Amino acid sequence: MGMIPYISEKRHDPRFSVHLEVGFTIVDQRTSARITAYHPAILVNRSQGGCCLMVNDLQISGFDLQKCVESVKLYYIIVSLGGRRGDEQPFELKGFVRWIHGTGEEGKAGFVLGLELVPLSDEPPAVRGVRVVGHS
Repeated sequence: MGMIPYISEKRHDPRFSVHLEVGFTIVDQRTSARITAYHPAILVNRSQGGCCLMVNDLQISGFDLQKCVESVKLYYIIVSLGGRRGDEQPFELKGFVRWIHGTGEEGKAGFVLGLELVPLSDEPPAVRGVRVVGHS
């Protein structure tokens, strides 16, 4: 199976460059089961509706990341930022892989994944076990 060809995009929101070490896992949309272990990646940019991750390989825990593009609504990615010290909760992003490109840059991770992020729900977050009250 070949790489998805580059398609020019019309961006509505600005893209902000970052360089942040993160972890990610693949989840089966039908069962909500994580089907890979967490793997390292680098978050290289972020926009209102998406982000890009650099990864070394397309084979993660025996799972081919190209399946995420081919069956976009069957699998999603959870990107975890922070939470490494154990005393802090990680911040997580959830998204669908829309495209994969090779970086073509020697010495850098081999592939860039373009993610369309899923909007956060209206449900207020729990903070250290305390639920936010007064939210309707």
